[in-house]
Amino acid sequence: MRRDLLFRSLVMMIALVFGANMLVKAQVATPRTTECKFIEGITVDADMEAAWDDAVEETLNYDSGGADLPDPTDRSGTFRTAWDNDFIYFFFDLKDDVLIPWTEESGKAEYETDNVEVFFNMDLSNDNEDGSYTSDAIQLRFNQGLEDNHQSNHGNWKGSEVYADDGWEYMITETGEGYVLEAKIPWVGIRPEEITIEEGLEFGFEVSFGDADDETNWREGILTWANDTGADNSWQDTRCFGVMKLVGGGGAVDPGTGIAESASSNIQIAPNPVNNLLKISGVANQNIAITNLMGQLVMEINAAAAQVELDVAGLQSGIYLVNVNGAIKKFVKK
Repeated sequence: MRRDLLFRSLVMMIALVFGANMLVKAQVATPRTTECKFIEGITVDADMEAAWDDAVEETLNYDSGGADLPDPTDRSGTFRTAWDNDFIYFFFDLKDDVLIPWTEESGKAEYETDNVEVFFNMDLSNDNEDGSYTSDAIQLRFNQGLEDNHQSNHGNWKGSEVYADDGWEYMITETGEGYVLEAKIPWVGIRPEEITIEEGLEFGFEVSFGDADDETNWREGILTWANDTGADNSWQDTRCFGVMKLVGGGGAVDPGTGIAESASSNIQIAPNPVNNLLKISGVANQNIAITNLMGQLVMEINAAAAQVELDVAGLQSGIYLVNVNGAIKKFVKK
């Protein structure tokens, strides 16, 4: 009797451990990587200009609840990404037969209406084993019906109003079949100081497309790019993310100035173009020299902090170069 009891207890323990392991595995997305190419000349106007032609197009592949994919006219989409020294760019082409924008009068939460969410986990070495968000994990949302982005409830994104001076921008245009969305997000809003934005950088990344077809009910469904677990957990679990890799950097020469910027530099400048205050980050204990295109020195300081603000209101309109110990960045003074 005792031997049978011990045997049954052992079997139950094995079953519990095995079941727990299966549960954990079910929350981990199948590995998936996309390449984000270095592309300059993108204007955020919800129109796919020629600059996007070289970008990789990805498809929203999975239903977040594990259901079969709906009719493409009801809910489907593709997206492209690009990067430069100051921003990461997105272009979404979304099919949605019924548009439900967010309004204050609706009484609904923003995530319950039509929206796109983008997730970042910039430091893969800082992941928690259970996938819970660390300080570098970010969720941000683009809502149909909003012209700016509010602070989301998860991750370290502070809302577009915080990054307005850094060049944050997005635009949505309805197409008759759904809508297109184009956006640029400043690296300063999503990059930890210890992470260098450069060719070859890999970080956690995910996209979801939330679709609401009824103003009174919960959203109808969510499509994802990487999360194939059947559980809508990207908002709290980085194990549902895929990976993005930055490719194609290398300081492309500006045909107008003949100047090659330092694509792999950790230095970020914003806003660009600028009227008054220019923010320069990643410059602790370094010399900053600003010159015009004739090579004339117009400003020089030694930065003690990681980020400095320079008053450039007195400079004439034109193109200027920021030289930080040999790393070159370009900005336009309005």
